[in-house]
Amino acid sequence: YVIALLFLWFYAILTGYSPSVLRSTVMFTFIILAEWINRNTTTFNTIAVSVFVLLLYDPFIITEVGFQLSYLAVIGIVYLHPLIHVWIEPKYWFTRQIWTITSVSMAAQIATFPLGLLYFHQFPLLFVISNLVVIPLTTLIIYGCIVLIAVSKIGLVASFVGKIVSLMLYATNYSVLFVDSIPSALLTGISITIFETW
Repeated sequence: YVIALLFLWFYAILTGYSPSVLRSTVMFTFIILAEWINRNTTTFNTIAVSVFVLLLYDPFIITEVGFQLSYLAVIGIVYLHPLIHVWIEPKYWFTRQIWTITSVSMAAQIATFPLGLLYFHQFPLLFVISNLVVIPLTTLIIYGCIVLIAVSKIGLVASFVGKIVSLMLYATNYSVLFVDSIPSALLTGISITIFETW
C-alpha cells in the first residue's frame, strides 16, 4: 500500500499537480487507504471525499476547467457507462472491446459536452472514432513508459523500448490530427450561457 501511494504521489509531482491528475491521485489514495484498513468504499463516496479534500486544500480549484471536466467525465463514466453498455451485447471478444471503449467515450462525452460548449464553443462529432485509437494507444504508452523507466539503465533495451513508445506517441498524434482534418469533424461557433449549460 505504501509503495502504491508513493508511486501515485510521485506521478502527481512529476506531472505538476494538474487538476485532473490531482483528482485521480486523491481518489486512488482514498481507495488504497480503504483497502489498507479493510473498509468498503463506493465510487461516488470516493468522488465526493476527493472533491471535499481538494476544495479544502484550494477552494478556487473549482474554477479550473480541468477540474470540472475531470470530475464530470468520471461521474459520467461511473453513472452513465453501465446504462449505455447494456444497449449492445457483442458476441466476440474484439467487438466487446470496441463497444466498451465506445460506451465509455459516449458516457464521458454526454457528461462533459455542456462544459465543452460553454468553454470551447465546439462539439467533436467524431469523438468515438478518435477514441477507438487514442484510448488503446495511450494505455499502451503508459505501460511502455513504465517499462522504459524500469529498463532505463540497460542502454540497448531502453533505446528499443523508447523507439516503440515514440512510435506509439507519433501514431496517437497522427490519428488525432487525421480525424481533426476530416471535414465537418467538429461543430464550431456554438455559444451558450451558463444558465443553458446548467
